[in-house]
Amino acid sequence: MRDILKEQLNRLKLGGKTYLRVSPNLESDILDVIAANLVEGVDIIELSGRFISPADFLNIAKNVKLLCAQFDKTFIIEGRADIAYLTEADGIFLGQDDIDIPSVRKLLGVSTIVGTNSLHTEGADYLLAEQNIINSKNLPCFVKTKTENILEYYTLKKDIPHNIQ
Repeated sequence: MRDILKEQLNRLKLGGKTYLRVSPNLESDILDVIAANLVEGVDIIELSGRFISPADFLNIAKNVKLLCAQFDKTFIIEGRADIAYLTEADGIFLGQDDIDIPSVRKLLGVSTIVGTNSLHTEGADYLLAEQNIINSKNLPCFVKTKTENILEYYTLKKDIPHNIQ
């Protein structure tokens, strides 16, 4: 029963149609950029910390989490289970070189949303793709629609053609 409720909750949190991945740098006012996008209707914010120190990433992530909570939107951390844990993020996105999904579930709990772009989707809640992909698990799949500087926009695709890998 608990697994069914978790799946239903995750589907609701992933029900938004617009997903924004933000790769902040310390030169831009990232909170203003995110707030403007939330006002415009972005439903899910993924924060990437690839280009900044862990301490700076944690500080920014805490503020982005508060901002997402004000708008009642879903907050995802990219690749950093420690930052996701400390900010109580709604979820985590794992790339091919990140820790595995079972380890993340053990650390963050079964109710955490887990996304991936890799071929190893067992236990994932959604996919994030640069282009249409084979989606044999019928997971919600967000496909990139545009890139603007530090922002990448993705849209939820329900009917993905199964002939492109």
